[in-house]
Amino acid sequence: MIDFIVCTNKPEVLKNNLLRSKVIQKYGSQEMMGFKNIPEAYNVATPSLPPGVVCYVHQDVFLPDTFEEELANTLKLVPYDWGVIGVAGCILENGKKVNKGYINDRGHVWGKPDGLPAEVQTLDEMLLITRGDFKFDDQFPFDFYGADICMQAQAQGKKCYAINAYCFHNSTRVVGGRTKEFYIAEDKFREKWRAQLPIVTTCSLIK
Repeated sequence: MIDFIVCTNKPEVLKNNLLRSKVIQKYGSQEMMGFKNIPEAYNVATPSLPPGVVCYVHQDVFLPDTFEEELANTLKLVPYDWGVIGVAGCILENGKKVNKGYINDRGHVWGKPDGLPAEVQTLDEMLLITRGDFKFDDQFPFDFYGADICMQAQAQGKKCYAINAYCFHNSTRVVGGRTKEFYIAEDKFREKWRAQLPIVTTCSLIK
């Protein structure tokens, strides 16, 4: 069983992206509306009991027909006690940020399928997969909540992985765009996980 949970504030974006995915048409999705805080929406969603895998996915993501099979193949490859998996993540190697994953991000191929699944430090929020066993921290309303649950998993001795499950991220957000709220969340994240620094995310290297 796969549960798909999406926080949406733009019905047309949802309709033109995620809801076009055949895997969503097969399993359905919980559409959390009216929330200004994505973690709050995710925390009040109700996955199936007992949960199988829970996919928290952005409304502007399209999942091609290959997604379900590629996810199933990944679950056979990663250790049973995995913490969080996703399609785009990064890790520090010799002090440098290295991207892991394979997606189409705003019309451009990001990453490559070679060597996946690969262990990462954090994963991008566009698609996060858990067993429904983590509570999202609502002090990160839009940014860093994905990195935060990855750090939660590692604090419990569980590993996080970027997988080969190609999908399309059709965001209209400017690449590298930063808001005041982003920097506020970054400061809170740095303080929360100060003992584990440096931490690399798909958006930044936090020291």
